[in-house]
Amino acid sequence: MRRRLSVVLAVLLGGTACAAPPPEPLTVSIPVPQVAPTPPPRPLPLGVESVYGLFNNGEQADADALLRGVWRINRYRDAALPTPLTWREDPYRDQYWRFVFYSLRPLSNLLWAHYRVGAPRGDTRYRDELVEILRSYVRFDARPRVPDRKGIDYPHSIAFRAMALTNISVKLARSGDLPADLRGPLLAALGRAGRALADPVNYEGNHNHGFSEAAALLLLQRVFPQLEPDGSWGHLARARLAGFMTQIVDADGVEIEKSPFYHFYVLDFALALQNWGRRTGTALSPGFDDRTHGMLRYATDITWPDGSIPLFGSSVRLRPERSAELYAPLNHPELAYVLSSGAAGRPPAARAVLFRTSGQAVLRAVAPGRRDARNRTQLLVDVGPPRTTHSHPAALALLYYSAGRELLPDSGLYTYAKGSAADYFREARAHNTVVVDGRPNGPGPVRAGRTLTGPTWAYQSGAAAVYPGVLHRRAVLLLRQDLAVVVDRLTGAGVHDYAQHWHLFPGARVVSGPTLTTAYDQRDEPVLQIRQAIGSRVKDQFGEQRPMQGWHSAEYGKAVRNHAVSYSVTGRTATYVTLLASGRYASRPTSLRTRINGDAVRASVCADGVRLAATITAAPRETVAVTTAGTCDVD
Repeated sequence: MRRRLSVVLAVLLGGTACAAPPPEPLTVSIPVPQVAPTPPPRPLPLGVESVYGLFNNGEQADADALLRGVWRINRYRDAALPTPLTWREDPYRDQYWRFVFYSLRPLSNLLWAHYRVGAPRGDTRYRDELVEILRSYVRFDARPRVPDRKGIDYPHSIAFRAMALTNISVKLARSGDLPADLRGPLLAALGRAGRALADPVNYEGNHNHGFSEAAALLLLQRVFPQLEPDGSWGHLARARLAGFMTQIVDADGVEIEKSPFYHFYVLDFALALQNWGRRTGTALSPGFDDRTHGMLRYATDITWPDGSIPLFGSSVRLRPERSAELYAPLNHPELAYVLSSGAAGRPPAARAVLFRTSGQAVLRAVAPGRRDARNRTQLLVDVGPPRTTHSHPAALALLYYSAGRELLPDSGLYTYAKGSAADYFREARAHNTVVVDGRPNGPGPVRAGRTLTGPTWAYQSGAAAVYPGVLHRRAVLLLRQDLAVVVDRLTGAGVHDYAQHWHLFPGARVVSGPTLTTAYDQRDEPVLQIRQAIGSRVKDQFGEQRPMQGWHSAEYGKAVRNHAVSYSVTGRTATYVTLLASGRYASRPTSLRTRINGDAVRASVCADGVRLAATITAAPRETVAVTTAGTCDVD
């Protein structure tokens, strides 16, 4: 096998971005009929030239558009670009568009279409267009120029471009489709890319970009060793990967950006690189496999029971099952269970998990049967400070999933472009937490409290001092499936306006009052009660613009209106005791009574004829006691 590859290469050689597009205007999404999904196109085979499988996928429609000079990049209107290209294109004046374009990733459509559509029919149009674009690129790249770090010389683009060119050139050479006049210029272009990636100024090792920048350098060394005969690129790439996995993946296995989306982004790339190393006999960094495997615990615990991820921090809609081929060989039954919504594997055993370094806690109800796996109640609580710009500063925010859906979601990401929209989606008012004086969180400690479980319950607490002179303590107690109690106690040095915010799922119909908010689904069935033990001023906002409130964004640059309900009090202190009742409890009468004695809060819950009594004591040592106190009738 190695001999064959060396012959192919001799013929050739003659020997997901942090920045993003300007968002669309905030609009209401119009539901569209659901269409049965079509099978994905069959990818091209992997080889030594392929680290990431994405370079072997393509769409015929996108390839056909490129034949007309039209570049189709997700999130944007189609762009008709000049032929030949100037390599200074920037039709939307946007970094993410430039990243994708200058990475040459759209050319994968032409490569795929040549082998899957054109070549079997004797049609060379896709190959010919691909070759002409490559000729245009290498001519430009060979000219002396001042580096354009916002365009073609953006380090993340260089990394993906190196991987794209490696994949394209080796595949074309292997099939005899690479013209002789391109072999030398392509090799020279790849050498320039390698030298750029080796330059420390182009290594972004403090966030997710660094992974692909190191992986691309390792790929170049493995496939084109003559470009750096002393092997220094390989040694540098391995050292960077080792440092990256130590710096960017915390000791508790969580990617440092505190974003489920970016966690899976790095995990998928790490698994792909791991597979490539095994497939090609390429050694990776010592400890790389262990660090990658350590990321699976968080991937398992953070995934909602329906197989989606929370829109926590800088995250967009994602179903990790899209990468099932990467996870299948791992033999991780708990991850298999959550990705399949209970169809395979076994349910996660832990019902309260704290990732202490990242400051995220997951609470789960007692495991249901497989048929009810999608309905399992699960909460995510943020009990740690933000770590990077991809973390949202919303201390002690929580997300609530139950009865088969995310009932109290995070508002999402929406945009990286600076402005009022980006500010809103990042700030505390767009999250399920308590906001003081209508202000964003400031700097200050956010610390986890105790993580506890009982026979049927799970508990997490935390404290934050992110507003001057104000201490916020939050305790979250998952009593059982579909029932949770949230206790917020705030103490301030002066008088403040406190507002506890709850963001409902898009499409909900909401009825609010001083002590009870009920959310109804699209069939007008009650699915969630938010019951307050102490009445306060209630406000229900829906798609407000000035200031923004009541918006939800699951896709980048797109937002829909949703209900944001707040309960407000004014004073030196504020106490909220809140019952979340979902599933079968949402359609039945409930009651909540509270007795507060110093640091002890006793909540008496009546739901579906059963009374539960919970006592939470904060000091001197935090304790929780839950008892079933017989039957009851709601007054």
